[in-house]
Amino acid sequence: MDTLIKILKAGALLAVIIAAGVFTIVQLTGAGGSTTISGDKPASPASPPVEEPKITEPVDIKPAEDAVQPDYRAVNRPTVLQNVRRQGKTYISSAAGNLNGQAVKKDWGFAAVATFNYTWGMESTSYIEKNDGLTIVEVRSFDKVVEDVMVSDVGVGMDIPDEVGTFLDVMVSFMNPSAAGWVSALNKRSISVPDWALNMLRKVNCLPPDIDPQVLLGRMKMFTQEEGKYLLEGKKVRITFKDGQGIIRIEPMDGTALTQREMDVIKRSNFVMDHYLMPEREVAVGESWTVPGNVFGGMVDPRLSGKLTGEVKVSRKADFPLENGDYACRLGLEGGEVGFVSTVGNMSQTGRLHNISGSSLIPNHLNVVTEAEMTGYADYDEVSTDHLLFEARMTVTPKFRVRYTCEVKE
Repeated sequence: MDTLIKILKAGALLAVIIAAGVFTIVQLTGAGGSTTISGDKPASPASPPVEEPKITEPVDIKPAEDAVQPDYRAVNRPTVLQNVRRQGKTYISSAAGNLNGQAVKKDWGFAAVATFNYTWGMESTSYIEKNDGLTIVEVRSFDKVVEDVMVSDVGVGMDIPDEVGTFLDVMVSFMNPSAAGWVSALNKRSISVPDWALNMLRKVNCLPPDIDPQVLLGRMKMFTQEEGKYLLEGKKVRITFKDGQGIIRIEPMDGTALTQREMDVIKRSNFVMDHYLMPEREVAVGESWTVPGNVFGGMVDPRLSGKLTGEVKVSRKADFPLENGDYACRLGLEGGEVGFVSTVGNMSQTGRLHNISGSSLIPNHLNVVTEAEMTGYADYDEVSTDHLLFEARMTVTPKFRVRYTCEVKE
């Protein structure tokens, strides 16, 4: 019965797409305009979300069995590790990112296409309670989180196998000979859909939520939670990291209640990124090397899931002079690829960041990255694994830019 209902809804959507095609032809002859939507428009009605369980007690983690946390190579140099996160000091960090490109959501042979511009930012304060060169205990508070997404140039179209299109052509021509060949003509084309068509489908409950542009807008967001709240904002945790293993314990503090998604965001950040960027030897200006992609876990798009893989090429540039008479080691990012693969339930997510470029500064007297920037392109794919006739997938192809800063205080 559910399959029959979906097919009937798909038929209604097909009729509206054909009507939208006629409307588009009328537009080209001078009547009317197309529709766009933006992030400040309300989402279409949907079923209430299932509330995630809240984590209020300390959680002990086995890094080797964790599906999210980076695989940490042991530093085995206590003095080096103590300098990367110095006991008694406070580290104020800020990361901000922007992705802009195109998103395509396909379901039951139809596709919604939209151009999007997604921005996010997170500020946090970390106090290092303990660092003996083996174990680091950090108290981190997430001070501010921001997020916004704008969606425009919305289109809806068919994306069905050619043989199915031919069959539908026969059915349509049987009902209306003058419409013969319309299905094949419209297949694999995106048509700007006017507001009246989308609203009509919503009113009669015949617009599949998975290809509704307003729902697509919601799918692009990561941090936005219930009204006026953001993921992690205002929360405080104690994090215990052990050399060669990773994060082994996360303890919510001061009444903080974490969701599993918040736990995953915390675990993906790389505690010793500053160390892994530079090799454990002296390198000359112009020399290059590669670092694991998971080193950049705290900088890349926070909506990614699964462990990061791949490598990024790093080279040493001419040192950067500082006002205090010291200098900062300047590094360049010069290509490579960062990928991820994750399967949760019936959804498989894959993606890669490529054409990577950027830079970072590591002041000699601080031994931490105080400024970093990364740009490049991304390919994200989310595919349902339980569809037989038509696939259901969301494809995102953005250009990304991320900027990171860190200030060290006594």
